[in-house]
Amino acid sequence: MFEDTSNKPGSITPQIAWGASYAISTEWWSQLGYDGKARAAANLFNGKLIVQVCMWYTRAGEGVVSATVCSTANWLAGAWSGGPEATMSVWDSLNPIAPPTVFNISTVRVNP
Repeated sequence: MFEDTSNKPGSITPQIAWGASYAISTEWWSQLGYDGKARAAANLFNGKLIVQVCMWYTRAGEGVVSATVCSTANWLAGAWSGGPEATMSVWDSLNPIAPPTVFNISTVRVNP
């Protein structure tokens, strides 16, 4: 768990949490594929509310699947509430010399 990723560019981790918000990648079937899950819980972390957590997988800089998947907190009646967990699964390459599959994340943080 990192306090903040904004000052650690290039950090490599298959999971990270900012309080109740998170992004996690889990390998399955001996590297045949990966499951990703993310949640924006609208919780306060380091003075900001986490209102969106997005994830995508790349290989050699190209998207492994075409979509970026996001969990987005809800704004209703003047207050934020946590969004649903977003999930995705991708197959890894069976080529033993293929570039590694990379789990990418981004967050949107706002002032409370």
